[in-house]
Amino acid sequence: MSCNCFINKKVNKNIAYINRLHLAKCSCNSRFTISERKSSFHIQPHDLSKIDKIKVDGCLIVDTNVDKCDYLFLYKYNKLNISSVIFVELKGNDVKHAICQLESSIDRYSNNINPLNLDVRACVVCTSYPNNNGTLNREIMRIKRKYNKKFRSFELYKSSRNMNYDCETDIYKQK
Repeated sequence: MSCNCFINKKVNKNIAYINRLHLAKCSCNSRFTISERKSSFHIQPHDLSKIDKIKVDGCLIVDTNVDKCDYLFLYKYNKLNISSVIFVELKGNDVKHAICQLESSIDRYSNNINPLNLDVRACVVCTSYPNNNGTLNREIMRIKRKYNKKFRSFELYKSSRNMNYDCETDIYKQK
């Protein structure tokens, strides 16, 4: 089943970021799986009421000249309102561009929300990965250094074709 929550949905970019965040939420039954271009991401919440799916590209961030990831998931896991934010980019094979899109989305989010109590995860699911020439590893290390200083914790996960992420245990598996 595919999500129809965002078909023909127009979000005004002049609305405050926090209000756009609420407008970009998905409420359908298929909100735990996203897929495009032969890549898919599935999130496993243990309590369905604690997770929200937000469409970033075209809803939360409507600027066409700005890099942005595809979706983010908000997971509130305790009474102190400490939460995880999981940014997801589904890509063909341009992993470096996927990391740029994630970084841009994370920066916009953290500039509008208090980042101190956040566990942030960035997930890249690609149809194929480039040869390991060191460039990708340097980008991953750079982004980890940048965000480990800003958030309570930060991890970047990458997978080929399919990723299954358990938000409660913070474990991902390739399907």
